[in-house]
Amino acid sequence: MNKADLCTQSTCFWSGSLRPRPRRFGTVPTLASVAAAIACSAAPAPPATSAASSVEANAPASSANAKGAPAGESSGVTGQSSAPKSAAGATDTAGSTIANVDAKEDAHWVQADDYFVATRAFDRGYLYVRIAKMKEPAPPGSAGAALFFIIRDGSDERSAYFYRTRPAVKSDIVLGNLLICFDSNRKKDIYLAPHSKDNARPGSWWLGRITDLSDLEKGYATLAGHYHCAPDALRAIVK
Repeated sequence: MNKADLCTQSTCFWSGSLRPRPRRFGTVPTLASVAAAIACSAAPAPPATSAASSVEANAPASSANAKGAPAGESSGVTGQSSAPKSAAGATDTAGSTIANVDAKEDAHWVQADDYFVATRAFDRGYLYVRIAKMKEPAPPGSAGAALFFIIRDGSDERSAYFYRTRPAVKSDIVLGNLLICFDSNRKKDIYLAPHSKDNARPGSWWLGRITDLSDLEKGYATLAGHYHCAPDALRAIVK
């Protein structure tokens, strides 16, 4: 224990003794007491609080997360942009068509800016399609895949296979023509036109080619080999 540790405001404890030595007022201080006072005044300031040191020690590095991934990215996800995402439900893309909906409806309750979206290219048989709004046009380098808002379940999906359509007319009912038929209103093996908006917009539709027209007098055309569609249940693809 040194002299500086034992100094107080009024007394100094000298090494080897536990008794305080009182100062004599009105007398000249001794050389030893002056040296002790200087030692007390020169004592170092107490260290910063341990709580502040602990906070600084535990603060995460700004450039990397615990697994070493760059800040702003999850180390468990790959192939995704690290750019900030928009709030849920927001659409901030300049090319979006969903921000200016054209709600004018035709006989099938399909709106003027609706698309029918498929998951792949049509080749044969039938292929299901869904009504959707385009949120983003296809960006460069994406193989033509635009971003769509699917009406049936509210999901977002990218696809390069989408169609603008209109209700079919007599001139569209031609052997081999590729048309869209409504699937969610069938009676006696004939697919009929939708009966309401709630039936049409979230309902199922499919693509197929006309393969037989011999039964038009019975009220249907045959698509994809053996599916009977009423003419008013069909939609033509707009080129």
